[in-house]
Amino acid sequence: MKIKAVITGPAVQDVVYKVFLMHEAVIEGIERFAALNVSDDTVVVLAEADEDTISNFKDFLRTRRPEHAQVSEVRIEDFKGKVMTLQEATTLNTVEQMDKAIPILISMDGKMEKISEKMDRIDGKMERMTEKMGGMAGTMEMMVEKQDETVDEVRGLREDLGTIHGERMERMERDISAIKAKIGLSLD
Repeated sequence: MKIKAVITGPAVQDVVYKVFLMHEAVIEGIERFAALNVSDDTVVVLAEADEDTISNFKDFLRTRRPEHAQVSEVRIEDFKGKVMTLQEATTLNTVEQMDKAIPILISMDGKMEKISEKMDRIDGKMERMTEKMGGMAGTMEMMVEKQDETVDEVRGLREDLGTIHGERMERMERDISAIKAKIGLSLD
């Protein structure tokens, strides 16, 4: 027995419908089978097997769908033409998938080349940054040395100022004592 099923709807392609149907054909033991995308909203299924197998497959066609499929109608009718073997259908499906994949792979190759060029530029920038960082390390070391020198100088100045201040205070106290003695004030 041969059938032709016409499955229509807004999402019957690019939802792995043909593979979904082919999987069921293999499970049912259907040796002659084809699933073809004939327009944006239509998949045509051809199958040839004994009457019981086709009956089960018809039920499957009417009740089961791939997860993301949106089906408006499943119309099933008798078919009189030739139905390719499941192996031929598998080969055809593989060729169709390769036809879709090859342009994508070619496009990806060009994009990968651009990504590689960008990575090379980034690598160059990273090398320059590393060189600058190396130069900055030397500058940082010099700055730390200068800071240490400055701290040492400030400590020295504090000591010098302390000594100078102490000497001035002593001189002022002597001068005050001498002035008090001259004017007759008592020394405490």
